Amino acid sequence: MRRALESPALAKGTASGPCGRWRWRCERGDIGALGGLVPARAAVRGMAEVDLLRGEIGLVTGDRELAERAFRRATERGPEIAMGWARLGELLVVGHRPEEAAAALREAVRRAPEDAEILELYGDALFEAGRDEEARASYEAASMRAPDPFLRAKVEQAKDRRATELATDGTAGSGGVGRIGALAWNPTGGIVSPLQAEAVAGRGELHVTGNVRGTGVEAGRVVHTFFKQRAGVFGIEQVVATRDLHLHYADADFAKEGPSAGAALALAALSAYTQRPLPAGLAATGQMSLEGALMPISGLPEKLLAAYLGDVRTVVAPRKCLYTIRDLPRQFASKLRVVFVDSLREAASAIWEKT
Repeated sequence: MRRALESPALAKGTASGPCGRWRWRCERGDIGALGGLVPARAAVRGMAEVDLLRGEIGLVTGDRELAERAFRRATERGPEIAMGWARLGELLVVGHRPEEAAAALREAVRRAPEDAEILELYGDALFEAGRDEEARASYEAASMRAPDPFLRAKVEQAKDRRATELATDGTAGSGGVGRIGALAWNPTGGIVSPLQAEAVAGRGELHVTGNVRGTGVEAGRVVHTFFKQRAGVFGIEQVVATRDLHLHYADADFAKEGPSAGAALALAALSAYTQRPLPAGLAATGQMSLEGALMPISGLPEKLLAAYLGDVRTVVAPRKCLYTIRDLPRQFASKLRVVFVDSLREAASAIWEKT
């Protein structure tokens, strides 16, 4: 809301009078200001700024329908105000209506072609609509006006959707027994690797496949040893002793290395051992110790960007990484739920507490 109140249109239109009083209350977090907008609306009929304020308060109170109606009225009463089109478009992006969002944001770009945030939002709508080339062009235009590593990452994602595409059988985000997305990082940005786990008849051995190297294999060994040591805690003694654990990265064209897949490997393994399905749209990252503690990892902002651009809705991450995402773009919160935990047991409880 603060960003909207600081926009030129609202700053000018709410400098004094009834709108000025509402502005003062909104800036101090008084959502009760919404009540003042309704009876006084006749006194300021036709002011797009009032509708913009009502839309912002609707978002704060969680009433998206009210917010959408208000933003649409703002575009009708003040079609020259880019902020009205931008806020409507952003709301439609969050509501997964990408074509409508792209149409609204196109109008915003026409009125504010130098605004990097609007250009980025337009790119988000185009990307979600599957119009990758147009999305890339919009991201590049935004990056030229406001250089930012996240924008550059979005440009790369729009060039190659394979890195974040999470659909079809057995891929990240599809859910099911032993299916989860493993968030990874490389010098070009974050990726979401579809991870599969199966507990198959055998002698309790471990198999790790899918173009995995060095510390990536070690992360699998840590997970396997953890469950052998603590099988009784999870009630899986017989399964661990008589079944082999096969951990496989389905996107074998990408080399995997590093310990940060520990959390995803452990959750996939526990799902395979217990035959409890993991929810769709789930991904995880975090190095795991032999005691089951989740330790901090690097590249979390880039990994969350990859999750945001894909079909991931919930991410499990080490609580000690919380400080690294303070400056993430605000739209992340509208789509991603990040669950910060200290241990595998805490992660499992958060995922399966309602099942």
